[in-house]
Amino acid sequence: GRSNRPAGKPSTLANPSLVRLKREWKDAVKDGIAYDWGKNRPTKKNTSRKSHIWIGPLGKNVFRWHFTITGPPGSPFEHGVYHGVVMLPKDYPASPPRVQLLTPSGRFVTGKDICLSASSFHPESWSPSGWTVRTLVESLRLHFCSQDIQVGGINGSYDAKVRLAKASRSWEAVLTNGMSINHYKMVAKGYISSSDDGEEAESLDDVPSE
Repeated sequence: GRSNRPAGKPSTLANPSLVRLKREWKDAVKDGIAYDWGKNRPTKKNTSRKSHIWIGPLGKNVFRWHFTITGPPGSPFEHGVYHGVVMLPKDYPASPPRVQLLTPSGRFVTGKDICLSASSFHPESWSPSGWTVRTLVESLRLHFCSQDIQVGGINGSYDAKVRLAKASRSWEAVLTNGMSINHYKMVAKGYISSSDDGEEAESLDDVPSE
């Protein structure tokens, strides 16, 4: 028998990558860490929540997820706010993604692929059932404290890391599609959790309106 589906309209049910990514997005919404980068705010259900991690696809490109994370507590990065991107292969989760950090940190080279055990550098360590976009980003966050200088990693001085962490709280970037990432807004609007609440006591009157 012939399919009743209109010609040229692919079935998302036949694409395991889209099914998986849709599930990961629903999990992020449920866990309160889903972020709408186009509107520069968490999804509507999470507008009053603070988090050490925000993730979400960039616009309609479901294979390019962006993230913002805070630095690990007790480290020179603890007051830092860092933004990056996870680039997913078309056969995800069969193959591992690439990951880059875009905010200067003194720990990773900006805009360069980072070698992690669950990134594209180590497909033998990748497990579709054990890893997700979120767990990969959480792994990167913990890797800030690692002493290993892997591909994409650097080892700046302690003072440089602290200085860059402070600067990262007002970091802003305009992406290639015209969307912008603004850490100052995220911090001032209370979206970013921190071990020092005083760092977040900034006036919303100084934040430009959307």
